[in-house]
Amino acid sequence: MKITKLIVNNFRSFGPSNTEIELEKLSVLVGANSSGKTSAIQALLKIFSPYQRDRLIERSDFHIPANENPLDYDEASLSIEAVIDFNELGNDAEQVSTAIPPHFNHMVAGEVDGSPYVRIRLKAELSEGNTLEGNIEQALYYVLSPLGTKAEDEDLQPVKASERSQIQMIYIPATRDPAVQLKNASGSILGRILKGINWPKEINSDIQEKMKQVDGIFDEVNGVKRLREILNSQWRKYHNDFRYRSTMVAFNHADLDSILKKVEVYFEPTETGSKYKVDQLGDGLRSIFYLTIVNSFLEIENEALQDETEEDKKVYKLQPPVLTLLAVEEPENHISPHLLGRIMKTLTDVSENDNAQVLVATHSPSMIKRVDPKSILHFRIDQKAIRTIVNSIILPEKDKEDEYKYIKAAIMAYPELYFSQLVVLGEGESEEIILPKIINLLDTDLDQSNISIVPLGGRHVNHFWKLLHQLNIPYLTLLDLDLERNGGGWGRIKYALQQLIEIGFDKRELLSVQNGVLSDDQFSQMHTWSIEKVDERENLYSWVEFLESYGVYFSAPLDIDFLMIESFLEAYKKLVPIHGGPKGVDKAKGSIEYSDRLEKGVRATLKTEGGSGFTYSEEQKELMIWYDYFFLGRGKPSTHIMALENIDSNLLSEQLPIPLQKLMKGIKSIIDGDFSE
Repeated sequence: MKITKLIVNNFRSFGPSNTEIELEKLSVLVGANSSGKTSAIQALLKIFSPYQRDRLIERSDFHIPANENPLDYDEASLSIEAVIDFNELGNDAEQVSTAIPPHFNHMVAGEVDGSPYVRIRLKAELSEGNTLEGNIEQALYYVLSPLGTKAEDEDLQPVKASERSQIQMIYIPATRDPAVQLKNASGSILGRILKGINWPKEINSDIQEKMKQVDGIFDEVNGVKRLREILNSQWRKYHNDFRYRSTMVAFNHADLDSILKKVEVYFEPTETGSKYKVDQLGDGLRSIFYLTIVNSFLEIENEALQDETEEDKKVYKLQPPVLTLLAVEEPENHISPHLLGRIMKTLTDVSENDNAQVLVATHSPSMIKRVDPKSILHFRIDQKAIRTIVNSIILPEKDKEDEYKYIKAAIMAYPELYFSQLVVLGEGESEEIILPKIINLLDTDLDQSNISIVPLGGRHVNHFWKLLHQLNIPYLTLLDLDLERNGGGWGRIKYALQQLIEIGFDKRELLSVQNGVLSDDQFSQMHTWSIEKVDERENLYSWVEFLESYGVYFSAPLDIDFLMIESFLEAYKKLVPIHGGPKGVDKAKGSIEYSDRLEKGVRATLKTEGGSGFTYSEEQKELMIWYDYFFLGRGKPSTHIMALENIDSNLLSEQLPIPLQKLMKGIKSIIDGDFSE
């Protein structure tokens, strides 16, 4: 049993149309600040909180459309619906009988062969009243009509309090005070645990007997005797009533309730030698201990559910809810990174219990990279309508095993993209080193602008386009043109066009040419188009320029490594040790040794299956000797890191290769706000 869907309408940052949020046993809510993550958690609290104060709808809970004055907004309605699935009905009858509470006689038949489900909907109406808050009426209903159909009045049946309490929610806010939960007070976690213990019937009489012995020891102390005499003497000076005539100094622990009010949790050993109370711990340990209290409570509930002993022999007399929702906001607060893995593992373990479901709202990439991308829900604000949009993460089909594994690993490796204002997708590690350095030329701080550089090794860029396009996160892509390499040139253009079409761009617009639109047969053969003639190469570069309008840029003619040595060769040469460098490069041009070295450099750069280098100038072919030396004979990242130290900002700006200049212009345009939804 689990809540599979939350449908929110007109609640806080959720607009007047239904927003459907698909929930898993573990759902991780990510997105920028004020994007709606807390609102989604609060929506569930309005239905399932065990405390009435949390379930009350307030005026501020109603969504106010953009450009509307809240004070002028006197009439509104909202709804919050939870869809509860009973997929365990396919299991054996014994498990079914314990997992499905008897009050859920309001199941709706789903699709053919699908699991039945229950719909619980909270409705609230705001109307004008004599107070600033106005009049608010709210009610909780079962919805007996199937999803996708309109619910008439006769399809709504009130939910009884006893039925609602079968699903309860525990909310751990971003600011955590465990001391509050350690008091034996109504609503505290400790209070709920202590109340549920199956205390022996004779415990109060046992306590009284033991306390008499303690009081006897206490009374033998001379100071206590003298204190009692003085108190009685002074009391009688003011008071002659025969009632309350004598005073006593004694421990106020004569029964179980008085003892439980003084329960404390201590920590030892400590550096001072004294025991620590929870409020003496640092912020991080207090935060962790808050989670510990909640986890302990959930484990006790789980044991109580599984305890089949006789009633009077049970350890706990708790009647746990059928499902406990645990919502944790920003578990990373005050906690060192090396502990975040443990916290995420603990929350995952909790979610795997039959009677638990977990929601985690986080801003921590360290937390996100430990989560299966299928569990992630991305929240963002639609800047036009000023409302929350929620999307799940799209992964390739599992039957495409290599792509699925690669993209899943890549998403987990670069979780900061979910918080980015802009993502720049590159071919590999070189882009990851070079682009941040160049972006700084824009007077744009990479972190402040929330720009993420994501290197993908040249593989499956299309899946990231799908992901970012769906999440509506702005992105630009820098690909290698790989002219004369196998699959390069027209092959790279065709690949980019295919993937743009696949994610939904207009095919006719993308394949438009002077005399119409490329046919499917023509497009299928694009990778075979010739570059022998100058005008054919000019045609290729016109497509390169055209794709820039779609945010796709090419390191032309080869790759970003070639661009950098073409513009800054002297800076890279400074890395060459004395008497080092590529053999034969110092020989006279035209000599056999030089020609052999040149041929070797071209072949190494363009690969065995590549061309002869006829599309490159003589100067560019000579650079391939250095390309072979710097990037094929040693590591690219380390080479670029050291070379960039030899290039000052002015030189980098003045001699920046044209493809990178165009990319920087695109980045600046988005950062300055020219990106439209």
